[in-house]
Amino acid sequence: MKIEPVKEYAMNNFESKLLSFGESKAYAITKPVILKPQNDIVIATPSYSFYSAIGLVVSFATFIGSIIYCLIDTIICKVKKIERKKPIIVVIISFILFIIFLLFGNIRFLWWFMDIVLYLTNKCNMNCSYCYQGNNKKDRIMSFEIAKEYIDKICEQSKHNMIGFFGGEPLLNKKLLYEIVNYCNGKTNNSFSYSITTNGTLIDDEFVSFCKKNNIKVGVSIDGKKESHDKNRVAVNGESTFDKTLEGSKKCLKAKLNCMALPVVCTNNIEELSENVKYLIDLGFKEITCNFNYCDNWDDESISVLRNQYEILKVTYFNELKKNNPIKIYPIDTKMQFMINKNVSCVSNCNRDRTCIDSDGTLYPCIQFVGKREYQIGNVHDGEDRQRRIELIKIRNCSKTPCEECSINRLCAYGCGCIRFLTTGGITEVTPLVCETEKIYIDTANSLLGQINKESEFVKYLWLRGNKW
Repeated sequence: MKIEPVKEYAMNNFESKLLSFGESKAYAITKPVILKPQNDIVIATPSYSFYSAIGLVVSFATFIGSIIYCLIDTIICKVKKIERKKPIIVVIISFILFIIFLLFGNIRFLWWFMDIVLYLTNKCNMNCSYCYQGNNKKDRIMSFEIAKEYIDKICEQSKHNMIGFFGGEPLLNKKLLYEIVNYCNGKTNNSFSYSITTNGTLIDDEFVSFCKKNNIKVGVSIDGKKESHDKNRVAVNGESTFDKTLEGSKKCLKAKLNCMALPVVCTNNIEELSENVKYLIDLGFKEITCNFNYCDNWDDESISVLRNQYEILKVTYFNELKKNNPIKIYPIDTKMQFMINKNVSCVSNCNRDRTCIDSDGTLYPCIQFVGKREYQIGNVHDGEDRQRRIELIKIRNCSKTPCEECSINRLCAYGCGCIRFLTTGGITEVTPLVCETEKIYIDTANSLLGQINKESEFVKYLWLRGNKW
């Protein structure tokens, strides 16, 4: 395998024609557009700094505008011989606002949101072969004090917050999960959305009821059918975990929770990928994220199998859609999202908006870096080291790769710091494995858009209704 940039790419596109069914509207698909290489410039600062820059410009414009207004008002008063106090107060207020934004460029606007991931524990009751934390998981749990301190800080900076619960196996610290959610719900001036990633073995009726009440999105790590699941996902003692995971999944699906399946794609289960996804769909999952195991021993033959499996997945996706069962299969849906939305790229927000808090209170820019001290960006007590985050983004962005000459780099995850770290041990290089897999995902998504385009307007509507990005 080697990295081969794509010079031109015919991508299916959307036009501004609206499809209307009742009160719902969606955009129709039109002819392909030709993509050519372009520099996908990404500002090397966290996303909220962009909004602070807007605030700075707006406040400055307001300041200048108020001066002009005062001058015009003064002239009018003199010409018409009107006596009234000059609105100098407007100038003073706008000037103060401008100075605030000038001095505190890191202000987050109240409508901006924070995305944090809390490691409730590093402990786990399973011993998965592909776990990126390895066999040396620390026997450590997060305290409520650590979680509370960080939540209090982010609530001062942002009105809307997304909190993800992770581990280890987070349900080993279920009591803390309940405490955190209840505490957040008590903050009436802030809003929160919640999600959790779990292996599913500890899901019980109490947990399901709590998730239902608090609208917690549940991601269950289940690889598919029993024979596939038990190849890699076993208990600490080596026993099967499938039955318990299946039981937990069924509880979530029966309660109609916002639930997602999280299978991991490995060389020892790749030939069963399409069957496993179909099994999960039949089980009742509407969203399935196929997580690729970059640390496995992939070769040309296994990559060829991967491509064939995605061809089958494309057919499965399309058939479900025609049966009025809109589903989402990631990363296919992710690529279609970027094909439709020209204003975002696959890595435009990589390592910018998310903060992961380890159980000891150390901050990291993303999940894969947790525990790697060279990538830490602060701690709960002292706060985030924004300069360190920016430095890491600059290191990643400024690295030169052949991908810059590729016409589909906007759709590609070549710039993802986590993927680079998993495949190279650093954040500056891209491997051919990433190139090959991304082409498979992009080709599948593009072909699927083409198929949808050929169908009736109602089928297009069904797909778009199920993909409200």
